[in-house]
Amino acid sequence: MKTKNNENGYQAVAELAYVEECSQNYRQAHELWTKASSPALHEINQVWADARSEHCCMRVVAGSR
Repeated sequence: MKTKNNENGYQAVAELAYVEECSQNYRQAHELWTKASSPALHEINQVWADARSEHCCMRVVAGSR
């Protein structure tokens, strides 16, 4: 009977270790994604802002003629 309890205990510990490893891997992946996507989002926002500014300038110039 003791070996059955030990097996269940080892299995429970192994499952907890697996869950912790998956959680840690997820946190690391999320951190990497956040770091990688932040500059990309900044660049996209900058390109959009530049294009919007250029569009507004073109409208002002076209309107002044």
